[in-house]
Amino acid sequence: MLDTEWATGNIFKKLRSQTKSSIVNILYDQHQPISDTLLKDALPDFSFIDKNTSQSVFNFDFTTTNSVFMSMSDIHNIHNTYTNIILFNHEDISDIKKEDKAILNNNLKNIKIINFDSKSNNVFDKSLNINYPFPNLSPKVDKIKDVLILNTQKESFNDNLYNNIKQTNISVDITQEMTGTISSIYDQLCQYRVVIDISNRINQILALLAGCNVICHKSTDGYFESQYIIKFDSHTEIIDAIRYSLNKQQCDTNDLKKQYSSENFSNDFKEYILCK
Repeated sequence: MLDTEWATGNIFKKLRSQTKSSIVNILYDQHQPISDTLLKDALPDFSFIDKNTSQSVFNFDFTTTNSVFMSMSDIHNIHNTYTNIILFNHEDISDIKKEDKAILNNNLKNIKIINFDSKSNNVFDKSLNINYPFPNLSPKVDKIKDVLILNTQKESFNDNLYNNIKQTNISVDITQEMTGTISSIYDQLCQYRVVIDISNRINQILALLAGCNVICHKSTDGYFESQYIIKFDSHTEIIDAIRYSLNKQQCDTNDLKKQYSSENFSNDFKEYILCK
């Protein structure tokens, strides 16, 4: 393709992006089913196209990735195809070395960063630090089951834990799938009194919002401080933590929604991304 064709395409793309009725097209890098669904549901006037569907970036306003650790060559390649970059950070990178932090911010100084990880707020010189946009859902299902283990990372620890709990008088299920609409996932979680998840913070938040008591590893310190969360250190503590959680009162989600869910995500996102 000739350079003049790229330049002409870029002019029309910019004009289209500045039209209020136009759709903002984002070549989207998938991350986790829940986070992907939340983003797309909260921004219905944005068009998210899966990278696995098309590698062409000519007709896109933005290219995204779910890691802030991009090489300068990748950044230049994306910018050279006349598209801007949005980086989503979902992970705790607060222990990054001082030297690496300086390099990271230098590399990303002209890039839009959406940071969902509260521990990492101070890592970035410039970012939009925001909670996930959980919709206002209300429990629809009575809690008729004891324990659900979320094993979306397919970790052997969870399989062993499931087998150990099966040897007690506690009813337990385990699942590797957290797919479908947010409402359907939410309704599934609402059936359980206790949800165990050791690795995925967004799963843990949704379980809390579904009124469940949550058991997670102590490494989540700094994210969750709630009477409805039990944190374990050693494997031997988990069965006791489950019995304790089953005897606790059901989670009241009113305050949790304010703590873990952004009410203004759509407006904040649009202002941050589309401002010059």
